[in-house]
Amino acid sequence: MTSSLSKTWQYLFSVVLIALTTTLFYFLRDFLNTTIVALLYLIPIGVITGIGGLFLGITSAILSFFTLNYFFIQPYYTLSVHQPADLVVLTVFLIVAVVLSQLMGKAQAGVAAANAREQEATQLYELSVALTGLNDESAIAQTLAKQVMSLTKAEHVEVKLKDSESVVLPESPKRSPDLNVSIQTVRNVLGEILLWRAEPVITSGEKRLIQTFASQTALALERAKFAQSESRAKVLEESDKLKSAILSSVSHELRTPLSTIKAASSSLRSNE
Repeated sequence: MTSSLSKTWQYLFSVVLIALTTTLFYFLRDFLNTTIVALLYLIPIGVITGIGGLFLGITSAILSFFTLNYFFIQPYYTLSVHQPADLVVLTVFLIVAVVLSQLMGKAQAGVAAANAREQEATQLYELSVALTGLNDESAIAQTLAKQVMSLTKAEHVEVKLKDSESVVLPESPKRSPDLNVSIQTVRNVLGEILLWRAEPVITSGEKRLIQTFASQTALALERAKFAQSESRAKVLEESDKLKSAILSSVSHELRTPLSTIKAASSSLRSNE
């Protein structure tokens, strides 16, 4: 709904801008030749393309073509062209206007793609920093849920892990999730991300980024498990050392009285 409303305003803006440009040039028609007017029409076409994109730019170029013909090519107020030079001007104008719209549209799309990639890289970096040093699965799930919520502006996000409780931001709705992404490694599935957002529809770029989030989280969970396993191994190693020290101490303490008893027994036996 919001997107369609925005498009409506863009089309309305383009029509109003072409109308204002035509009105201004109309009052200067006696002082400007047709070629100058055609060149000046390229300015609003460029502005419209920068705001609304390629399709709107080409539409405004076609609209400008007809207004140029109707108001500035003799005979006025008709779409007929009597002079070959005027026909050349109109043809060149239309070609240049369409090419200009295409170039500006491609440039705008390139800037938008670059901004999207920069935003994705920033979000991935923020998640990586947030996951660094976390060895608790619940903390990892909480961090992931917050990052996904911040990225998608979703109604609800739930992160389910096999070995810990689910993290829900906020309480999940009663309907089925709009997106389900698995958190998995090459060997097994560690959990899943459930996302609820009816409007606007989740884009392919957002899905790709959430899948990347899930991959990073899987690595963080694997790292946490390895850290926990290493900690348990160290605890067992220290426990074995403590047991050995206790046994050594006990054996030493027992060896001294046994030696005394053995010496006393030998002395008694020799006295007999």
